Amino acid sequence: MMIARSFGGGGAKFKAAAAALLAAAVLVTSTGSLAFSNNKLAYAADLSDGALCTPTSQSMGTEANPATERDSGVATWVGGDMYVGKKSDNLTNADGPDASYSAEAEGLTVVNGKLMLHPQKNSWNGQGFRFGVAGFGTQYRPAEGSTALVVGGNTGTVMDSATSTAAVKAWNKPGFIDGHSHVGSLSGSQSDVWDRGGTSSIGSYNGASVNWQKDKSGNTQNQDAGNLTKVSVKATDGGAATDKDFSKDTFYQGYVVDDIVSPLAKQNKTGTVSSSISTLSELPRHKYNYYKEGTNAASGISYTFKYDDTTKYGTGRGIAPTTSYTNREKLITFTGTNNASMEVFNLDASMLSDTDENGTLYRGVGFAFTNIADTASVVINVTGNASNISFHNGWQFWWNGAEISDGYSNYNNTDELKKKSAAYDKASQKILWNFSNTDNLTIYGGVANEDGTNTNADKITQDDAAAANDGDSASVLDMDQERHNFPWNGSYTESCSAIAWQKADESGTLLGGTTWAVYGKYDDAASGKNALLTVQDNAFYDKDSADGRFTVEGLKPNATYYIKEVSAGNDYQLNTNVYYVATGDSSATPVNVTQSVTKTDGAYTYGSADMTDGKIVNKKNGHEVSWSKVDADTNKELAGSEWQIQQVKDGAATKSWNVTDNTSKATGVTVNPTSATLDSTNGWKTDLTATVDPKDALQEVAWTFTDKDGNAVDSSTVAVLTRTGNLKTTVTGISSIDATVYVKACSVSNPEVCSALVTIKVKAMSVKDFTVKDSSNRTVENNSTITAAAVDSTLTFTASSTPAVPITWESSNKSVATVTSSGENGQKATVTMTGFGSAVITAKAGDKKVSFTVKVPSTTVYFKKSLMNWSKYYVYYNAGNNNWKFVEMSQSCGDYVYAILPKQSPGTKFLFHGDDENTSTNKWYQGSNKSDFKFTGNEVQVVNQHNDSQVSTAPAGCPASAAAAAQSNDAAVLNENAVVTPADDPQPSDADGVAENAIDDGAKAISCTAADGENGQPGVKCDMDTAAGKFKVGGLDAGTYWLHETTAPYGYTINKTLYQFTIDANGNVTWNGGWASGEATGAIDEKLKPGDNNAISDTPTEVTWNKVDTKGGKLAGSQWKIVGPSPVTDVYCVADNVTVDANGATTPAGIEFTGCTGEKLSDAANTADEAGVITVRGLPVGTYTLTETKAPDGYVATTTVYTLTISDTEASTVVAQTATDRPTTRSGGNREAAANVPNASAPVNIQIPVKKSVKYTSWPKDSNGNYVNFNFKIEATKSTVDANPAAPMPAECSSSDATKNDCTISLAPKSDADDLSNVIAKFGKMTFTDANLAAAAGDASDYAKTYTYKITEIVPDSADAVENLRYSKAEYQVVVTLKQAKDSSGKLSGLSVSATMTRIKDDSGNAEAGGGKIIGTWSSTSTGSSAGTAVEATFVNTKVLTGLPTTGADWTGRLVLLVGDGFILAGVLIAGGHQLAKRRREEDSD
Repeated sequence: MMIARSFGGGGAKFKAAAAALLAAAVLVTSTGSLAFSNNKLAYAADLSDGALCTPTSQSMGTEANPATERDSGVATWVGGDMYVGKKSDNLTNADGPDASYSAEAEGLTVVNGKLMLHPQKNSWNGQGFRFGVAGFGTQYRPAEGSTALVVGGNTGTVMDSATSTAAVKAWNKPGFIDGHSHVGSLSGSQSDVWDRGGTSSIGSYNGASVNWQKDKSGNTQNQDAGNLTKVSVKATDGGAATDKDFSKDTFYQGYVVDDIVSPLAKQNKTGTVSSSISTLSELPRHKYNYYKEGTNAASGISYTFKYDDTTKYGTGRGIAPTTSYTNREKLITFTGTNNASMEVFNLDASMLSDTDENGTLYRGVGFAFTNIADTASVVINVTGNASNISFHNGWQFWWNGAEISDGYSNYNNTDELKKKSAAYDKASQKILWNFSNTDNLTIYGGVANEDGTNTNADKITQDDAAAANDGDSASVLDMDQERHNFPWNGSYTESCSAIAWQKADESGTLLGGTTWAVYGKYDDAASGKNALLTVQDNAFYDKDSADGRFTVEGLKPNATYYIKEVSAGNDYQLNTNVYYVATGDSSATPVNVTQSVTKTDGAYTYGSADMTDGKIVNKKNGHEVSWSKVDADTNKELAGSEWQIQQVKDGAATKSWNVTDNTSKATGVTVNPTSATLDSTNGWKTDLTATVDPKDALQEVAWTFTDKDGNAVDSSTVAVLTRTGNLKTTVTGISSIDATVYVKACSVSNPEVCSALVTIKVKAMSVKDFTVKDSSNRTVENNSTITAAAVDSTLTFTASSTPAVPITWESSNKSVATVTSSGENGQKATVTMTGFGSAVITAKAGDKKVSFTVKVPSTTVYFKKSLMNWSKYYVYYNAGNNNWKFVEMSQSCGDYVYAILPKQSPGTKFLFHGDDENTSTNKWYQGSNKSDFKFTGNEVQVVNQHNDSQVSTAPAGCPASAAAAAQSNDAAVLNENAVVTPADDPQPSDADGVAENAIDDGAKAISCTAADGENGQPGVKCDMDTAAGKFKVGGLDAGTYWLHETTAPYGYTINKTLYQFTIDANGNVTWNGGWASGEATGAIDEKLKPGDNNAISDTPTEVTWNKVDTKGGKLAGSQWKIVGPSPVTDVYCVADNVTVDANGATTPAGIEFTGCTGEKLSDAANTADEAGVITVRGLPVGTYTLTETKAPDGYVATTTVYTLTISDTEASTVVAQTATDRPTTRSGGNREAAANVPNASAPVNIQIPVKKSVKYTSWPKDSNGNYVNFNFKIEATKSTVDANPAAPMPAECSSSDATKNDCTISLAPKSDADDLSNVIAKFGKMTFTDANLAAAAGDASDYAKTYTYKITEIVPDSADAVENLRYSKAEYQVVVTLKQAKDSSGKLSGLSVSATMTRIKDDSGNAEAGGGKIIGTWSSTSTGSSAGTAVEATFVNTKVLTGLPTTGADWTGRLVLLVGDGFILAGVLIAGGHQLAKRRREEDSD
């Protein structure tokens, strides 16, 4: 508890500035004030160059564990008299002040008036109240030998006796100073404790000492004792002592009030304040040593505060016994903005009371702080009617959602308590209460009223001091009043430096009202990022109260700083130069800013740009010019273009500025659906669609995760957003627990216009197993390291989870490695090494993750600049095989330049060259005896002297590795956690994925800061017209200017014309004409002026490709997916000859897009005679991947991934690229014809059947009773064999020809066959492809080609032949014709194959008449259509008689008639042999 009161008695009204105290930590009663310590604490950001110089962080602990830092400032400053106890009228008798159970005051206590003590607690063996150190506290105390207590005696308060000259008096027990050679410096005469003669009112022990100004008799013995203007202080143990002035005028008024309280009271608030009634039911609290106390046993003391809605009554301390109150705590909540440096709250004094707005009284006031950044300090400016403030401090204290009031205790040893303790320590030294207008401030202790329900129920109290019933403690926790010394992390140590500068107009008159940013690095200043401080003239950080003069304190000594104006006064142009200053050793004297600085290719140039007599100058605002950007066809204004204005003198550009379009305002945004639940039923995904009103506003939105109040938050552990169109996004859940997130869509042209919040409930992903494997299918272990071959090389990984859930990938350092994902759930990842050093890749699935390091080995070479006075520095090294390379050492730190090279082997030679890469100039720096330096193989190599002795440790303040160098040079990139969202296909390996959860859809509305360029580089002018496509630029002097477009609106080509305009002294603008070539050569064309309303037109971008077959014929019906522009992964879909209207409806109607989910685009070449020609207009400039998702009917989709390059200045291109290649980033190209993207036709097959039968007998069987097989052969004719390519042959058959020019099959009935007369088998499929077409188109332009085959029965050797069976000698010819197929409209539709079978010879081997008998014709196509039925090649084998005894001839069964034992020859003798032969031929032909 802290009490700070003003009571008269010589004490004047005061203003209080005191560090916030958490729940019953301190009791100090005074007629002065408590002020925070001017102490030392480390700022969160430890920058490699300039940095803030603030106090180091302190933690609560016991005296046995002192803090490493020492406090050289004031912990407690009292402007009047100080009471340890409560002031009473008994200061001249034995009663004295009301007794207090307060125990100690940590740090230096300075009392301007007198000190009266009435300690009651039996602490320290009755030694009383201790000053300087605490048994339990921060242990942030004065250094060895420093002053711990000063009493000035500068009031007329009467105590002890009417004639006493003492300034210090104790009752009951004394005060004392203990150990550490601490010193008490006390004015007035030495006094003893009342009625304890010989016991000094302030004692000393263990090497401490007390200096009294006078002895007990009033004799002066130490004239300077108690002199507040000469207080001896040491900064460190063993350090030199210095005298500091802690007097009321100098310290309190000059420092506390003038430098702290008043400036802080002027700070603009950042957060909001609200009050409510806490619903907490109980709150356990523990003594600090509940768990243990050093080597002693644990105290085990605890107390539970209980809250409910019952009515209680007061006990007389702050609440009268007859006054009732509700047994709950009022809760004041401070909601920050996550600001990294300082949160400022304005708290109306009326809220600091025990009553709510309805007048209901509560037992105390608790506090809650939320959305406070880890690095921020907190200022609470108490405003309103704050003259008299009184309230009971509550027991509750909430910090970023957690109740941490017990954070000082060691009541257990859990990680949860460690987190609470860390938060307690941080919060304690973050918060500063600024009672700038308060005369009387009373903070009563917390109320303990748990009657009979606790072990310590006898201590029923509202204020600990009045509760004591014994001499041990007044606290229910046995923790009495102490003043703990937390520093404020918004203050500075005295071991710091300061800088100063002046701001003036062009006449040199000082100019007030400007605001500046202070940076630690040039690159940050140039980009306007990562400012250390923002300094407003005469506000808190400006320590010079004069207008136009700035002094900034608390900066790191021996460091470089860069300042830049961020806001100019009214009617003045912003000064966009960067100015430089370097601090020396710590000093209160500021170093003046006297130089401007620019940086080109790593080299710094110093000057005095826009400076007069050492003052930084602002110029008056200039004149304005306006123009607009429109569509060339529709004259519609277009958003998103960028321009450059050049100031022209003597026909040449002398200065230039870039201008970016600031687009029109929207009035409303709606999102559908308004809520969703992500779980396994929808793959943890949902699509959101926005609408921007009015319709003519820019129809684009940015999607952001927020809290329930609409404030942007990082929800990267719960869900990610993936843009699928200007108005669409996909939300993918990735949470390991049930969680709720909120999404809003804001207009990109008017970011403050946003939708209502969309509630997204994400169900937990409970993942059982999660693994990551590399390209060799090896498991990647957690925390493992993988080395890549080189910069620009890629590594591929595949993750899998059980069950399958969305997977995300992150890179900790995009300057070293980027990661992109693909696959349905993002399971595939490609890591591209973008630089030297290392990065951690993390794959996450639900509650599981795998993290591993990827790196590219490197060597960092440092060279001491002061060895050679060169403008540029180069390292020249042997890259292998005597191939020497120059690398500019473009990065610097202190007196060193450095470059990062690929890892160098020991012994490789190198040396240095100055100014340029011309080896003929003698500007070399070599080792001793002019020998080359040699790499040692270490990661760091430092050359700092003219010999071969080199250092392998980076110079102080320089990056120690390539990874550290990347962090130093690109802190903003390293702070990104790029959440890569799953895509449904592989992406180019150099895509960066989605950089963050708040998706920027290419927003054209900009936050602009005007700036002049440096070293010939363009500056910035801001577009003041918020209408899309309309520009108004101010700040231009009278004169001549050129204007040209540098970036066209999304989906448009650049207008190359260079326009010229002039501005006269009165600001009148005249457009003079221009040059179509974009170069100001030759006479100006006066006709080339902007149109009406100064409109300048652009035409849409356009790219065309052809869908063709392998012969180049155009094919209709293909569909495509376009992804990009890299590194963005937006998806576009387009179908040949299909247009899409604004509502997504297609013409022809009902077209479904296959394999592509994204924004649907129209084919601009959409006429019937343009089948196979695809033209896409309006794509943003950049590089895309192009993949076919649906092939034309009859064709196979190509698997080739194409690179589609959209240029805004040249012809756009489509270049074939395999999916694993890094895309070629060709810009344009002078192609006269569109690129052809070929498809192979779908293969077409035919099969040829064979039918077999036997005559005059049953199907023969072998000796085992199985049906005998008959064999048949198909072979290509010689002309077909010799063709290129050769004829396709049937699949899955045996061949007697090593060249596979024939094919055999076997045929026999099945064992259970009923019909043995017609047994059929087929040769295998014969497959025809585009490769089998003719090389020439032919007369019909169908690339027809004919293949001829012969089919015969294979007659076995006589030993294997079936006895008495004559085998068929028939021969069949099959002529196959392959050609391109066309549909009914004449469009190509794949391949067509037709087959004609002709019998050339009959079964007897006799030739058929007329060259053969046609058996049948059939055909089929790639699309699956067919005509006719395949006919069989039929073969008949005939049974014969055995040879006759008299003739030995073979006779057929039909010519023989057996009669008894003889036979008759039927008709042979009559008809003769001719007749017999004729009949036999007829039989064979049946």
